[in-house]
Amino acid sequence: MAQQAVQKTVVESVRTAHVPASIVMESKHNNPPRYPSQAFRDGKEGEAILMVQVAADGQWLGATVLQSTGWPELDEAAQAATRKWQYLPASEDGVPVRGEIRVPVSFEL
Repeated sequence: MAQQAVQKTVVESVRTAHVPASIVMESKHNNPPRYPSQAFRDGKEGEAILMVQVAADGQWLGATVLQSTGWPELDEAAQAATRKWQYLPASEDGVPVRGEIRVPVSFEL
């Protein structure tokens, strides 16, 4: 019984030790990316996977394209959209720290 209590405490402390950064989903600022008009007319589609860097205060620091849509203008639109979104910082033992979040952004007609 005592061993189970110790194991539970260890598991709980591991779970709360690191919390990754996240997007504030309820935010009115988290609009989808603007579809570049020429890309829309040309029928370009794709999904970009971005790695967004988030400061300890939740501010956007940058975004790196991990997987491209295949169209530079769509990748740039995805990055521009993430710049306006709101984030929650990562935390270590309850203290906000810089972190990253992997974000898929799709462009579909």
